[in-house]
Amino acid sequence: MDNKRIKGGFVGEIVKKDKALVSGIDVLRGTQLIKPEDFDFLYEHVDEYEKRFKTRGIFRSRTEMVAGVLNDAEHPTADSKYWQAIGEQNVHLTELINLSYETKKMEADCELLSAEIEGLERQIAKETDDIEIKKLEAKIKKKKVTLAQKQFGATQSQKMAQERLREIRTWEEIIQQLKPQLKYGDEDFEAHHPERYYLRYAGRMKNFDILEPEAKENVAKHYTAFKKLIDENPQLVQPNIPPNFIASTSENAESLAKAAEEDEVVKKYFEHKVRRILVVAPHRTKDDGNVTNFYKMQTPAGFTCSLSEPYGYSVPDAQNYAVQKALDEGYDYVFFVEDDNLIPKNGLVQLMSHKADVAAGFYYRKYLPLETAGMHLTANGEPCSIEDFKIGDIIHDTLVLPMGCTLIKTDVFRRMEFPYYKEVKVKDRPALTSDTYFCEKARKAKVDLVTDTGIQCLHIDRTNGIIYGHPEIVDYEKNEVKENWRDYFAI
Repeated sequence: MDNKRIKGGFVGEIVKKDKALVSGIDVLRGTQLIKPEDFDFLYEHVDEYEKRFKTRGIFRSRTEMVAGVLNDAEHPTADSKYWQAIGEQNVHLTELINLSYETKKMEADCELLSAEIEGLERQIAKETDDIEIKKLEAKIKKKKVTLAQKQFGATQSQKMAQERLREIRTWEEIIQQLKPQLKYGDEDFEAHHPERYYLRYAGRMKNFDILEPEAKENVAKHYTAFKKLIDENPQLVQPNIPPNFIASTSENAESLAKAAEEDEVVKKYFEHKVRRILVVAPHRTKDDGNVTNFYKMQTPAGFTCSLSEPYGYSVPDAQNYAVQKALDEGYDYVFFVEDDNLIPKNGLVQLMSHKADVAAGFYYRKYLPLETAGMHLTANGEPCSIEDFKIGDIIHDTLVLPMGCTLIKTDVFRRMEFPYYKEVKVKDRPALTSDTYFCEKARKAKVDLVTDTGIQCLHIDRTNGIIYGHPEIVDYEKNEVKENWRDYFAI
């Protein structure tokens, strides 16, 4: 930096005038707000601030749009997703237009201020009274500051406009993808509502047992109302079949036992033994959702999956609760998925293919530079992040397998003593995680801990809307999943 400090101030011109944030930082120079050395610090990092200003996201990424907004739990049909996408896009388009009006007013304000400054400067040229000159100079100074502030505001508005336009474009892509799937057309937005709301509350009824009492009443009330509406007006729900197509026979039985009682083929089929997987997605609170859409997750052939979402427990307590449930109810496997982890559609099938006691997918911690959530030992026996691998490599005897995407045979827990998971804190800081504790107990039981790097997951910082994943999958400048990977995940 060429500027020289002189008695707490600076001389010299700032040369980075084309930068979006320089004017904002420059206004701090020579004020009483910060010390000269603090200004030095800010200015020396201005290039980094500029890059972050340009690359940071203000609104949602495509992943958040699809997984967070258009999730199947809230929008279970293509029609409901289509109309929600249109509504989301319209909000940003309207705000972009309003922002344009505000920007034009700001431009006019800047022109007025420039003219007023020029007028005051002319008055100074004619003025002879020292006091009046000082007053005019103070007015000019104030107007110049106001002008600079408005120009800085215009820079912020430009960034806002770019981000709104990005979201408008992304919603347009999603809308065009959904349009061919519409059952009810794109003219009447209400036509799809009976099916939409019936399926929404039918989905929530599947998790009825784990709902809070007040939530149960609300879900049951809405489900009953929309089911009655459709039962009494079946014409409101259109079948999704081509015209003149002869439908195959289907049956909506009151129970599997009833269906099997009336048809020998059905009876024989349901008498087959089916292995069971307990899918466990613990939450801190009951309102936390999953970034993985488990309805899009592929189930291994010959298995059935049940979802358990315990909430309000500590991490090890939730894990121990789930294991005990699996053991008590005769499940063959426990599949742990953290609620901020987005797993591949075929992740569970791929894990099952290893026929291992414990097998896990692969993901990164939620910070940069990237470090893997799993750990292994170096040649010197030191714990470290997993590096120097190609996607698809299989790692045996992993030191630490995190429970973000991990499949475990319940027999493993039968070879252990309770507790299966435990954490240790020292002065309220984690010293031993529950994942590490489990891995150490599993290793003691002669269990191979397998990591499949071909099962690439995304770790989502839902507070800040940031995606963390392999650099071949995530575009970190745009904070979005690269195009060729978007259909890979259970969104």
